[in-house]
Amino acid sequence: MNLVIAETMLRAYASLESMAEQIDRLVYRRAVLTHSLKSDCVCLGAERQVEEIIKLMNKKNALINLKITTDEILAALGDESREILVARYVTKEDRAAGTGRLGLSVRTYFRRLEKAMKTFACECCARGCDEKWFAENYFDQSWLKNLYRAVFDKKFDGAKKAAAAALSE
Repeated sequence: MNLVIAETMLRAYASLESMAEQIDRLVYRRAVLTHSLKSDCVCLGAERQVEEIIKLMNKKNALINLKITTDEILAALGDESREILVARYVTKEDRAAGTGRLGLSVRTYFRRLEKAMKTFACECCARGCDEKWFAENYFDQSWLKNLYRAVFDKKFDGAKKAAAAALSE
Protein backbone atom coordinates (compact mmCIF):
# COMPACT_ATOMS: atom_id res chain seq x y z
CA MET A 1 0.00 0.00 0.00
CA ASN A 2 1.22 3.46 -0.73
CA LEU A 3 0.05 5.65 2.10
CA VAL A 4 2.28 8.54 0.98
CA ILE A 5 0.58 8.81 -2.42
CA ALA A 6 -2.85 8.40 -0.84
CA GLU A 7 -2.28 11.16 1.69
CA THR A 8 -0.68 13.42 -0.92
CA MET A 9 -3.72 13.03 -3.18
CA LEU A 10 -6.10 13.81 -0.33
CA ARG A 11 -4.11 16.79 0.93
CA ALA A 12 -3.88 18.19 -2.61
CA TYR A 13 -7.58 17.69 -3.36
CA ALA A 14 -8.85 20.89 -1.76
CA SER A 15 -6.40 22.98 -3.81
CA LEU A 16 -6.86 21.36 -7.21
CA GLU A 17 -9.67 23.59 -8.48
CA SER A 18 -8.00 26.82 -7.38
CA MET A 19 -4.72 25.75 -8.96
CA ALA A 20 -6.55 24.97 -12.21
CA GLU A 21 -8.15 28.42 -12.06
CA GLN A 22 -4.72 30.01 -11.57
CA ILE A 23 -3.52 28.20 -14.67
CA ASP A 24 -6.52 29.59 -16.57
CA ARG A 25 -5.47 33.11 -15.53
CA LEU A 26 -1.90 32.44 -16.66
CA VAL A 27 -3.14 31.18 -20.01
CA TYR A 28 -5.31 34.28 -20.38
CA ARG A 29 -2.37 36.54 -19.60
CA ARG A 30 -0.15 34.71 -22.05
CA ALA A 31 -2.76 34.57 -24.81
CA VAL A 32 -4.31 38.01 -24.52
CA LEU A 33 -2.18 40.35 -22.51
CA THR A 34 1.34 39.43 -23.59
CA HIS A 35 1.53 41.94 -26.38
CA SER A 36 -0.28 44.69 -24.49
CA LEU A 37 1.80 47.75 -23.68
CA LYS A 38 0.65 47.57 -20.04
CA SER A 39 1.62 43.92 -19.70
CA ASP A 40 4.51 42.90 -17.49
CA CYS A 41 4.91 39.70 -19.55
CA VAL A 42 7.97 39.27 -21.66
CA CYS A 43 7.02 39.29 -25.32
CA LEU A 44 7.69 35.93 -26.92
CA GLY A 45 7.31 34.73 -30.46
CA ALA A 46 3.97 33.22 -31.44
CA GLU A 47 5.33 29.67 -31.61
CA ARG A 48 6.90 29.95 -28.16
CA GLN A 49 3.68 31.44 -26.76
CA VAL A 50 1.69 28.50 -28.09
CA GLU A 51 4.20 26.05 -26.59
CA GLU A 52 3.94 27.73 -23.18
CA ILE A 53 0.14 27.77 -23.31
CA ILE A 54 0.08 24.07 -24.24
CA LYS A 55 2.37 23.27 -21.29
CA LEU A 56 0.06 25.17 -18.96
CA MET A 57 -3.04 23.46 -20.35
CA ASN A 58 -1.37 20.05 -19.92
CA LYS A 59 -0.69 20.92 -16.28
CA LYS A 60 -4.32 21.94 -15.83
CA ASN A 61 -5.51 18.70 -17.45
CA ALA A 62 -3.29 16.73 -15.07
CA LEU A 63 -4.85 18.52 -12.09
CA ILE A 64 -8.35 17.81 -13.37
CA ASN A 65 -7.42 14.15 -13.87
CA LEU A 66 -6.05 13.98 -10.32
CA LYS A 67 -9.31 15.41 -8.99
CA ILE A 68 -11.39 12.95 -11.02
CA THR A 69 -9.22 10.03 -9.91
CA THR A 70 -9.49 11.09 -6.28
CA ASP A 71 -13.27 11.51 -6.63
CA GLU A 72 -13.58 8.02 -8.14
CA ILE A 73 -11.51 6.45 -5.38
CA LEU A 74 -13.50 8.24 -2.69
CA ALA A 75 -16.73 7.10 -4.34
CA ALA A 76 -15.51 3.49 -4.22
CA LEU A 77 -15.08 3.64 -0.44
CA GLY A 78 -17.71 2.90 2.14
CA ASP A 79 -19.70 5.83 3.50
CA GLU A 80 -17.85 6.01 6.83
CA SER A 81 -14.40 5.88 5.24
CA ARG A 82 -15.31 8.49 2.66
CA GLU A 83 -16.89 10.75 5.28
CA ILE A 84 -13.92 10.68 7.64
CA LEU A 85 -11.36 11.25 4.86
CA VAL A 86 -13.29 14.09 3.27
CA ALA A 87 -13.82 15.75 6.65
CA ARG A 88 -10.16 15.42 7.62
CA TYR A 89 -8.41 16.23 4.34
CA VAL A 90 -10.85 18.10 2.11
CA THR A 91 -12.81 20.27 4.53
CA LYS A 92 -9.85 20.33 6.96
CA GLU A 93 -11.92 19.37 9.98
CA ASP A 94 -9.78 19.10 13.10
CA ARG A 95 -9.72 16.10 15.40
CA ALA A 96 -11.93 17.67 18.07
CA ALA A 97 -14.65 18.56 15.57
CA GLY A 98 -14.42 15.13 13.95
CA THR A 99 -14.70 13.20 17.19
CA GLY A 100 -17.59 15.37 18.34
CA ARG A 101 -19.52 15.17 15.07
CA LEU A 102 -19.08 11.42 14.79
CA GLY A 103 -19.54 10.77 18.51
CA LEU A 104 -16.26 8.86 18.72
CA SER A 105 -13.46 8.72 21.23
CA VAL A 106 -10.14 10.10 20.03
CA ARG A 107 -8.67 6.60 19.87
CA THR A 108 -11.58 5.24 17.81
CA TYR A 109 -11.47 8.28 15.51
CA PHE A 110 -7.79 7.74 14.72
CA ARG A 111 -8.27 4.01 14.22
CA ARG A 112 -11.07 4.65 11.73
CA LEU A 113 -9.07 7.38 10.02
CA GLU A 114 -6.11 5.01 9.67
CA LYS A 115 -8.35 2.23 8.34
CA ALA A 116 -9.98 4.63 5.84
CA MET A 117 -6.56 5.83 4.67
CA LYS A 118 -5.36 2.25 4.16
CA THR A 119 -8.51 1.47 2.18
CA PHE A 120 -7.98 4.58 0.06
CA ALA A 121 -4.34 3.56 -0.51
CA CYS A 122 -5.42 0.06 -1.58
CA GLU A 123 -7.84 1.59 -4.09
CA CYS A 124 -5.03 3.80 -5.37
CA CYS A 125 -2.82 0.76 -5.95
CA ALA A 126 -5.64 -1.16 -7.62
CA ARG A 127 -6.01 1.72 -10.11
CA GLY A 128 -2.28 2.01 -10.78
CA CYS A 129 -1.88 5.19 -8.76
CA ASP A 130 1.55 4.46 -7.34
CA GLU A 131 4.76 6.45 -6.84
CA LYS A 132 5.86 5.98 -10.46
CA TRP A 133 2.47 7.19 -11.76
CA PHE A 134 2.50 10.19 -9.44
CA ALA A 135 6.07 11.16 -10.29
CA GLU A 136 5.49 10.85 -14.04
CA ASN A 137 2.27 12.85 -14.00
CA TYR A 138 2.68 15.41 -11.22
CA PHE A 139 6.30 16.06 -10.30
CA ASP A 140 6.50 18.73 -13.01
CA GLN A 141 4.30 20.81 -10.70
CA SER A 142 6.52 21.93 -7.85
CA TRP A 143 3.69 22.39 -5.34
CA LEU A 144 2.62 18.74 -5.75
CA LYS A 145 6.20 17.52 -5.63
CA ASN A 146 6.80 19.54 -2.45
CA LEU A 147 3.57 18.26 -0.91
CA TYR A 148 4.61 14.67 -1.68
CA ARG A 149 8.01 15.26 -0.07
CA ALA A 150 6.42 16.80 3.03
CA VAL A 151 4.06 13.84 3.44
CA PHE A 152 6.93 11.40 2.82
CA ASP A 153 9.13 13.13 5.39
CA LYS A 154 6.32 13.19 7.94
CA LYS A 155 5.55 9.50 7.45
CA PHE A 156 9.15 8.41 7.75
CA ASP A 157 10.40 10.90 10.33
CA GLY A 158 9.07 8.74 13.16
CA ALA A 159 10.75 5.66 11.68
CA LYS A 160 14.04 7.55 11.35
CA LYS A 161 13.88 8.69 14.98
CA ALA A 162 13.09 5.19 16.20
CA ALA A 163 15.97 3.73 14.17
CA ALA A 164 18.37 6.38 15.46
CA ALA A 165 17.28 5.73 19.05
CA ALA A 166 17.76 1.99 18.59
CA LEU A 167 21.25 2.53 17.17
CA SER A 168 22.28 4.82 20.00
CA GLU A 169 21.41 2.24 22.68
